[in-house]
Amino acid sequence: MSTPLHIGGRRELFVDALLIDRLDGVRLALHRPRPREIAITCDAPWEGAAPGYTTVLHAEGCYRLYYRAAPGHCEDSDTRQLTCYAESDDGIQWRKPELGLVEVLGSTRNNILWHGIMSHNLTPFYDTNPACPPDQRYKAVGGCNAEWGGGEGLVL
Repeated sequence: MSTPLHIGGRRELFVDALLIDRLDGVRLALHRPRPREIAITCDAPWEGAAPGYTTVLHAEGCYRLYYRAAPGHCEDSDTRQLTCYAESDDGIQWRKPELGLVEVLGSTRNNILWHGIMSHNLTPFYDTNPACPPDQRYKAVGGCNAEWGGGEGLVL
């Protein structure tokens, strides 16, 4: 028998044998997905058929959904890519606020936070460091290939 792995008080998901000594009369199994209500639809002309690179985080009492969108099919290097935003009080019913930040199709009446190549895989997060100034808690990382004109590696 190996030495126990110390995990302290943090939660751990049992998805493999790393944290399980033995399984006697039981097995690991994932639950099958069950269709439920539709959480969000991509029905705006700038969103395209479906979101991509979705990130959901819970911060300041609100669930926040960030997702990649594009008006029609686009390649990874397409500058028409967008990062859109939706929010929810319960994580089930979502609303897309009009942010007024980015003009697309002649209007800023949309839920777009960012546009351009970096929207391809932009991943927001909430900085919980106590030393972080409150107005700088929302951050994101994203990658961009040099061929696309954005440098290489992750950008914060």
